[in-house]
Amino acid sequence: MGTAEVVEKFVEGKNGPVEFYGLVIDQNSNALAGVDVKVSVQQLTSPNPAVMELGTAEVPFERITGPDGRFEINGLNGESLDLASIQKDGYEAEPTKRGFGSSSGSFEQPVVFKMWSTNVHEQLITGEKKFQIVPDGRSYVIDLAKGTIAESGAGDLKIWVKRPNPIIYGKRYDWACEVDAINGGGLLQETDASASMFQAPADGYTTSFSYKEDAGVNGWGDTTGAQRFYVRLNNGQEYGRISIELEAYYNDQTPGLVRLSYTINPSGSAILR
Repeated sequence: MGTAEVVEKFVEGKNGPVEFYGLVIDQNSNALAGVDVKVSVQQLTSPNPAVMELGTAEVPFERITGPDGRFEINGLNGESLDLASIQKDGYEAEPTKRGFGSSSGSFEQPVVFKMWSTNVHEQLITGEKKFQIVPDGRSYVIDLAKGTIAESGAGDLKIWVKRPNPIIYGKRYDWACEVDAINGGGLLQETDASASMFQAPADGYTTSFSYKEDAGVNGWGDTTGAQRFYVRLNNGQEYGRISIELEAYYNDQTPGLVRLSYTINPSGSAILR
């Protein structure tokens, strides 16, 4: 088998049958008809003999959802599928994953896309903060509605970070931290980076998130990285979302740091947009 035939078979193997099943719903999980869905199917192509590099081609597709909110894309081969847009007058598409494999979803379990009525906008409390802390294990209380931190008093979250002191710059060390929901609240971690977090779930909350770094483990770092949570506040009477990052070492003037962004709905609704 010659090189050209080997490459051709490789390209054919990469371009599998496209079988994509989608479902568009509104903020109340009702099927949305008449939604204009535009996608682009990516196809791997045989190389140009002049440069001997594999190429790609894009095949645009447009579908309109039926009365059941469904749409399907099939009938050709491709390597992957990119979502270009989801549009319907009076609605906004919830941010979501944009890239998919050539075979994604099924009729029984379609890929779900959510759209929100443009009339749905809550009066929210939002903010972004950076708090300097001493990482010696002492507790700090964060009041999300006020955007404040203190070593005592009322609030929504209690946090602490503990590491050795002193440390040698560039040398690893063991350290740990914790975020606790207080005042009858709860935390629900969101690990899907593409999730919009526009609506807080009703269940699944816990009271604590802990994190630990071992100096002897590969991939060690001095920060938790941004961790995203839904939060339930004031004995479950309010909902919100936060992104929080705890740093065990920042610089000589700021030994530890908390980075926080938050959105709180004080009305009691779970809608966070």
